[in-house]
Amino acid sequence: MAKKRGSKREALKRTYREIFGYPARGIEGALGLLCALFAVEAFPGFDAQRLVPMGLFVPMMTLVYFALIRLLSWLAFRLFPRIFGRPHRILLLLFLAYALIGPVVRAVSSRGSISRGLEEALILGPIFLVLVLGGLFASLFLDKKGHPLPGALFLLALLCQGAFLYFLASPGLDRAPKQAIGIDFANGPLEETYQVEKIAYGPGQALDFGTTSLSHRAGAKGWVAKVRKALLGYDLAHVPYQGVLYLPKGQGPVPLLIFAHGNHNMLEDNALGYDYLGKSLAQAGFAFASIDASGFNGYMGKGVGKENDGRALLQLRHGARLLEASQDPDSPLYGRLDPEGLVVGGHSRGGEAAAIAALFNSLEVLPDDGTRENPGPLPIKGVLAVAPTWGQYQPADKDLVLEGPSYLLIHGSHDQDVTSTQGLSQYKNLQPGPGGFKASLFVGYANHGLFNEKWGALDKPLPSGALLNRADFLSGHDQKKVLAVYSRAFMEALFREGDRAIFYQAQAQKDLLPPSLYYSQYQPAEVEVLADFEEDLDPLRGTLPESQVQKKGLYLFKEGGYPFKREVSKNHVLTLKGGQGAFWGLDFPARDLGEGLGLDLGRADKGHKAPILVLRDQAGQEAQLDLAQVKPLKDPMEVGLLKVQHITGQWDKKGSLETFILDRQKIQAANPGLDLEKITSIQVQVPPHEKIYLDNLLFLKEVP
Repeated sequence: MAKKRGSKREALKRTYREIFGYPARGIEGALGLLCALFAVEAFPGFDAQRLVPMGLFVPMMTLVYFALIRLLSWLAFRLFPRIFGRPHRILLLLFLAYALIGPVVRAVSSRGSISRGLEEALILGPIFLVLVLGGLFASLFLDKKGHPLPGALFLLALLCQGAFLYFLASPGLDRAPKQAIGIDFANGPLEETYQVEKIAYGPGQALDFGTTSLSHRAGAKGWVAKVRKALLGYDLAHVPYQGVLYLPKGQGPVPLLIFAHGNHNMLEDNALGYDYLGKSLAQAGFAFASIDASGFNGYMGKGVGKENDGRALLQLRHGARLLEASQDPDSPLYGRLDPEGLVVGGHSRGGEAAAIAALFNSLEVLPDDGTRENPGPLPIKGVLAVAPTWGQYQPADKDLVLEGPSYLLIHGSHDQDVTSTQGLSQYKNLQPGPGGFKASLFVGYANHGLFNEKWGALDKPLPSGALLNRADFLSGHDQKKVLAVYSRAFMEALFREGDRAIFYQAQAQKDLLPPSLYYSQYQPAEVEVLADFEEDLDPLRGTLPESQVQKKGLYLFKEGGYPFKREVSKNHVLTLKGGQGAFWGLDFPARDLGEGLGLDLGRADKGHKAPILVLRDQAGQEAQLDLAQVKPLKDPMEVGLLKVQHITGQWDKKGSLETFILDRQKIQAANPGLDLEKITSIQVQVPPHEKIYLDNLLFLKEVP
């Protein structure tokens, strides 16, 4: 009996040595650490960015993954000893490491300017050398019972490993070249005219509108649907009307902005991330509703697909319920909301959904399902889109073209989620109604997530989030300040005839805005289009009937989409570059200038001069205007979204077109003899050897 017990002990010892006693344990430990860093979403129940501190999460998950890898390795060795002997196991583990990190490289390769090969060398090289070799040195140290050489190598590997982990955990570097960002911006406090009343509505609240069904627009299937319902407490067939309403205390009726968040961890309090914006608007005398659309969001890499049309319907239904409550004498909202004053807005996918909501609101039935009626029409006067996506939903498989509401687009240069200004495609496809306008603001050094207080600086979850550079961001406080200032100005312009100058030139509110770079586009509703390069494929013809293009000295002259990094927008522009005396011009039948002339310009590279604009009338009188005297034509920014770009110095170029406006007085001052009611020609003199973009040459019926 004693011999049998001894043999069992020996078997247990052998099993223990097989699991934990091979030199390959160092590689397996390194793989456990790699999994903890780069395979977070593969482990159910954890969101490393929000729920568990990284300092605790990484060692805990390293042990969990190490144990799993050792168990699988031992089972493979026991079942197939000839295949999974020690040398083969090491090769297999190295291959597993490459297979694990490969998707990480591919996930971030679209966000930098460096080549795929260099990126693999910079990312895979340190991982293999530091983690795998470090594990081998540790094994040698243990096997040799404290021999100094492998021990020293082991310590060196630990130092390198610590440095590499610090590189992954750190916010990165701030080495991208910086342009002057306007030291005259004062960043002063916003006015607080009214006290704020905050009302939460939804299940269990005094204000409860019940639920609505949106399962016909999106949904999950199988076990994913069951898990989502268990965690959320509802499915898309029973979405609760849930949100937070901010009101100026004791005031009413006031205009309302309904705001929808975008895709983020569905268990996060996403709607509460705009608490600062709701308070700011309420202090200025407006109502703000931040709605909970988390039922459409993803969790652990699983979402419900292209669901922005569902977000849009949810936004409309929230608006309908809130406005109805404001007309109900028994409701606590009675008389608080303006029945004719509504703006829809959103962030990320919520920004695209806001434009979709405005489109749905103009139709009696859904464009791709004529059996379903819309909850409108609601009095939507404007759309506010913050870092929006575009094109995830296409009505009846067509681009979304919108007429009626005004539009404000805000996007950051350092957005590492929606990496190009996709909302410019919606900007181009929107025609505001009488008295309205559309505007775009490209904010230097702003990222995606810091516009929401709950999302933080990581625009991507791990693993790719560890490789993103965050050190050069505009602070969260300043990004929120920018959105608050422009949201107030948008509501003031729509409902109180507020000054629109800020949408054309950020300097108009320099006392409130933080120092940064601001690229502004603006277009009022009432314009006469001379050339917007959208009408046909002939670059020698303008948009205006009977107009004709003239050019001289250009060695680059083409129409095409405004370029983003690795993609182009739906907005078409004219690209020009030439030598000394080069120009592009447009001749047309005599036209009245109106209240002013507007055009959009942008640089492709660093430049030194702004174009000269030449206007000629029917009698041959001429006026020359230096656009540098209107406002500076900014260079594109040099941006590094990845940490490795701040090491290699290979930057992405990001920027935006900017609107230049010359009113009648400024043009007339250049030549009092110019007949502004009989303009027949406009020339744009291109700075020598500088590549520029031109768009939206317009006669304006009003100027900001």
